[in-house]
Parts: sequence; C-alpha cells; structure tokens
Amino acid sequence: MKRLMTILTCLALLPASNLEAKTWIVKQAGGGDYTTISAAISAATNGDVISIFAGTYTEGLTVNKQLSLIGVSPLTVTVFNNQNAIKISSSNVLIKNLSIRSGSNYGIEISAGYSGASIINNIINNCSNSYGVYTNSSTEGIIANNVFYNNKNGLYTGGTFSVYNNIFHGQGGDGTTSCSEDNHAIYRSGTPTIFNNIFYNNDVALNKNTGSAYYNSFYGQNNTNYCDCSAGIGDSASDPKVTDLSNEDFTLATGSPAIDAGHPSTDYNDVDGSRNDMGVYGGTYSWEIGPTITTITLDKVSVKQGETITVTATAKSN
Repeated sequence: MKRLMTILTCLALLPASNLEAKTWIVKQAGGGDYTTISAAISAATNGDVISIFAGTYTEGLTVNKQLSLIGVSPLTVTVFNNQNAIKISSSNVLIKNLSIRSGSNYGIEISAGYSGASIINNIINNCSNSYGVYTNSSTEGIIANNVFYNNKNGLYTGGTFSVYNNIFHGQGGDGTTSCSEDNHAIYRSGTPTIFNNIFYNNDVALNKNTGSAYYNSFYGQNNTNYCDCSAGIGDSASDPKVTDLSNEDFTLATGSPAIDAGHPSTDYNDVDGSRNDMGVYGGTYSWEIGPTITTITLDKVSVKQGETITVTATAKSN
C-alpha cells in the first residue's frame, strides 16, 4: 500500500511534434472549451487529450479518433447513456478517471479490429442489462485498476487483453447457480491474461478456460469462483478485507491478505517499489489517496519546446 500525491509544474521537454497535441477542457457548467464531451470529441484530432471536469454527462460517446478521455476523478465525473455509454472505434484510445454507466447496453464497447485501448482507473457500475466492458474479437489493450460493481456482467474479453488490479464486486446479483454466459465477473473468450484482481460477492467470478489467470483473490461469490476453469497459481480464497465497498472506499485494510500478494514480478510492483497489492491501489496505475482535484488552471494554453507551463490546482479532501 502507498499514499501518493503528485502535482504542480510541468516542463515541456517533449519533441516538437508532440507539442502539437491539444488539451480540450470540458466543463458542464461552462468556462471550458465545451460543455459536452461529444462536442470535444468532434473538435479533437488524433493525439489530443479531453480533460473532463465534475458533472454527470448524459450522452453516448463514440470515440473514433486516437484520443485520451481523462476525468478529474471517477468519484465526480459520470458518463451515462441508456445505450452504449462509450463505444471505441479507433486504436490507441485511453479512458481514465470516469464513472461509467449504461441503462441497457455496454458501459464501454471496443469495436473489433482495434488495438491499444487502455481502460484505467474507472468505476464501471450499474450496467444492469449487459456488460460493464465488452471487447470484441481482434482487439488488444489493457484493463487495469478499475472498479466493476453492480453490473449484470462485468467484462467480456474477446481479444488479447491484460486485465489486472481491478475489483469486481456484485456482478449478477440474482444469485444464479448457472455457468451460463450471464451473471459473471469475467467471461473469457480470446486470450486474456488476468492477474492481481479481487473478485468479491459476484454470482460467478471467472467463466471459461481461455487465456490465463493467476494471482487473483476470490471471496464470497454467490455461486462459484470458477466455471469451466480452475484455480491458478497464487490464487487466494481469503477475505481480501477491502475497507468499505458500499461507500466506495476500495483501500485494503491493515492485515489484508491481498497486500503484497499479487504477481511477484518486479514489472508489476507498486509505485513504492514493494510487491504488487491486489486491487485498485496496487501496481503502476494505483489510485491515489488524497484530495480530489476540482479545478485546474494553466498559465498558457500552448508552448514551444523547452518552455514551462505552470499548472495550478485546487482540491477538496476525500
């Protein structure tokens, strides 16, 4: 476990070609470049960043360019749509720091044939009729340090994805005793690699035996941890002692058996250099413990190579 806070001044040392990328500010109440995320996507070009401030954005997003959509915090930025909340139809897309919900379809769908998707540090919840994240065939990327909870199904892996340091809590919810394709945390197709995750109180945790899964924590499933598959190396069946799932406190309590229990390779070490903790506070994409940033201002909107941008942020305590 670690407690980390970062901010302040960034020195623009990137190659000149990278400096052409633009950051678009979305503020629902005004004062940014746009008040909707869709409008920012329409204006953006490949390589741009869309920075999304607090609010509930009721819109379905189609990301058909190589963009980064980054919220200020998954606790304050929500994207909701009755159909797909976010559909990715481009390679090299980053979705980060958002709370994502769908009324009747996918929270995030990655269309077939696209690679380089990164789904990181999000809360994907209450997709009550389908999947939180659905990856079609011939897709590739990472799904890391997200919280999946209260979805009908958590994740469908149709491509080649690394799935790690996520928490899957409360998928299904109807107490099904079937190993069908419904009511599970992860349904495996394709060849995913699944590790350092916490599965807690789902109907079914892992379904099907494709790809590989190891160093995961399983506890309190309503039906079973494994359907048509079996335990992997380093799996744990002990209570991971997540502090308070119902109030979105996903830290690990003192004495949790999930601390320093993830994959032993140094490639997955926590940011403090210790062995990986399972769950969203483990690994290189660890959630940060500290204030939630509410406003960010820049002293200039563009720079030349070697110039300095000063970033000023205000925050509130969590």
